[in-house]
Amino acid sequence: MKKRITAFLFALCLLLAFPVAACAADADFVVDEAGLLTDTEKSELTQRASAISQQYACGVYIAVLQDFTDGGYTDILACAKDYYRNNDLGVGEGRDGELLMLSMEDRDFALIAYGDFGNASFTDYGKEVLEDEFLDDFADDNWYDGFSDYLDKSEEMLALSQNGTPLDVGSDPDAARRSMGTNLAIVIVV
Repeated sequence: MKKRITAFLFALCLLLAFPVAACAADADFVVDEAGLLTDTEKSELTQRASAISQQYACGVYIAVLQDFTDGGYTDILACAKDYYRNNDLGVGEGRDGELLMLSMEDRDFALIAYGDFGNASFTDYGKEVLEDEFLDDFADDNWYDGFSDYLDKSEEMLALSQNGTPLDVGSDPDAARRSMGTNLAIVIVV
């Protein structure tokens, strides 16, 4: 009788622990406090972010706030860092991941990387390239496509990093062209 009760309690614990953990983890991938996305869009983005995060062991998150200053912040980057830490985001012991935070009140955003693999995958240069993927959509209030582009490029960058060549100035063939364009713009302005 004791064996049955013990086995039942063990099975019940397993049954309760895994589905709840999976649902809780999925719920954190996309947070839309401003109501930019339909339920279907949010669900699709959440599923994609969850799949990417599981495949590369690096969390990929989206958080849309109405106004980041409601939390007493004056800098959205500081808000994003605290949000990441306070919500226990990330995968593994190093809590590897990245977070795109968008604040609708002033249409400001922050893009952060966290953990050794997260920072190696999303270098400063890589984040600039990543921003180029979604900012054009955001400028047109096309939120779903912007977030979708963010996930696509994040997945591509994680794959590059996993293969040992993270997207950075030295590994991006377009970096020289980008640098020449920036230098040309500076020369023209001067």
